[in-house]
Amino acid sequence: MDRSRYRFVNFIGGRILQAREMDKLQDITRGVDDSNVLTAFDLDAVYREGATLNVKPVITVGTKTVTLTPTDPTKPMLVFVRGRWETLRVAEAPAITLLVGQTQLYLNWQLRKVTSAEDGQLIDISTGEATAEMGELNLSVSATDDSARAVAASEFEKNTVATVPYWIAWKNLVQPSFPPPRPLSI
Repeated sequence: MDRSRYRFVNFIGGRILQAREMDKLQDITRGVDDSNVLTAFDLDAVYREGATLNVKPVITVGTKTVTLTPTDPTKPMLVFVRGRWETLRVAEAPAITLLVGQTQLYLNWQLRKVTSAEDGQLIDISTGEATAEMGELNLSVSATDDSARAVAASEFEKNTVATVPYWIAWKNLVQPSFPPPRPLSI
């Protein structure tokens, strides 16, 4: 569970929100974490889903293994998903070995349900009852498109369209060339 990745609130109680719950809702709406640091930026009018910033695909010589690394290691890798820039963590983009014929990396995402069983802050202090469920954003980059899978009971939402941040054109089966970025549509 990572509270800094909460992106959705499903209120399950029928009462007035407590101050801390309202603060959390406002933080999610504004795209900031508990320290008031921006975690997301609204730019969907300019960028396509899956666009990346400060991300460089690196190919292991002699293999078809692709690793996404930060172009500038002092700044986070960002990916545009759900209408905002989100941090793409190293664990969410592991080294991927493409099979013969595979030329695309896919970005898959889910809003996983987090309940009061996992996060005690989702319990009303005075009544002890659950007040909400949170949607925690989980990102993953892989060689497999997950968009056709139905939304699971443990999820609020997921990507329903294939999102391809990178296409790789292989030369001699091991030397990649990266096509130029697609033009952005406004």
